[in-house]
Amino acid sequence: GNPADPGIIGAVDIWQVAGIGGGSTTYLANLPQPNAARYVAFSPDNLYLAVMDMNNIRLYETVGWSTALDLPVGTQGSGLAFVPTLTDTSTRLLYGSGSNLVIWDLFAGRSQVASIAADANATITHIAPHPFGDLAAVVARSSGLTMLAIVDINNATVLYRENYPDNINSIAFDTAGYFLFVSNAGGNVSVYR
Repeated sequence: GNPADPGIIGAVDIWQVAGIGGGSTTYLANLPQPNAARYVAFSPDNLYLAVMDMNNIRLYETVGWSTALDLPVGTQGSGLAFVPTLTDTSTRLLYGSGSNLVIWDLFAGRSQVASIAADANATITHIAPHPFGDLAAVVARSSGLTMLAIVDINNATVLYRENYPDNINSIAFDTAGYFLFVSNAGGNVSVYR
């Protein structure tokens, strides 16, 4: 919450941190949100901060912290990640809207949708973009079932999908993009290549 008013709900605080384990911190800004902020993500170039609640993404410019865009996400907004890009012509934001992965291109102002789960009641819970920016690992849950999918984000197509035997707590690619790590509620970490 805001140090000046710890009772504020639905806000994002921005701190500058210098040095790890003994450095200094400086309070920079408080960004009020219309609803409780659930997910945050910085763009790869650090020019934008995306903040998501259940129904909306608010995009801030990091210079001055002004609102650049309000983007409605439909229902059950969940998961949020920027795609690491290697060019200056595209900045893509990934987010869940129900059982769909939405790939939003900030420069073009348009989106593509990849359907992750056949069950319309499914909800995207985790998104991990591949370090090279062409793929994303996505987790969806519905009625006690967990699904893991690999999506080609250039074409919004699901390349691989499997029902996972346990609840997934987190997913991440290694920095070289060779392995996908999946941690589950059973205390195990699965490694995919």
